[in-house]
Amino acid sequence: MSVFTQSTKPTFLYSSLPARSHESGRRGRRVVWLTAAIVLLSVTDLYITMLYLRSVGMGEANPVARYVMRHGTPAALVLWKLGSVGVGCMILFATRRSRSAEIGAWVCCAALVWLTLHWTAYSSEIGSLTPVLHRVSEVESAKWVQAPEQPQSRID
Repeated sequence: MSVFTQSTKPTFLYSSLPARSHESGRRGRRVVWLTAAIVLLSVTDLYITMLYLRSVGMGEANPVARYVMRHGTPAALVLWKLGSVGVGCMILFATRRSRSAEIGAWVCCAALVWLTLHWTAYSSEIGSLTPVLHRVSEVESAKWVQAPEQPQSRID
């Protein structure tokens, strides 16, 4: 009989640690996929926001985003959006095996899917809404944002 057949690990050190379950591994993979969807949907939202911000303008409900849009440059908006999404995604990734991370990832994805559907409806009706948007921009000027016009560079 060998001396090495018995475990030499002190069990009192490991008894309080939870065993990694198969479910936490699957949850971790789901959170990673949901986080990737969050990044994709957020970049899509940023792209569409930049399109409308540089053309007809738009109403912005988020007061922090509205402040960045009014007082910053388009580059500042991009940095703010990517930074905030990046921090959120890093938190989700770091906690990906927890139930709260999965719930948070599902909620974020649902909100971004709703926002994408909202942009789709907005985009399909923008032609008929243009006169209304001009009135809204005057009445609700506190929430209305539009990128300042940049001078066109001429190539002679």
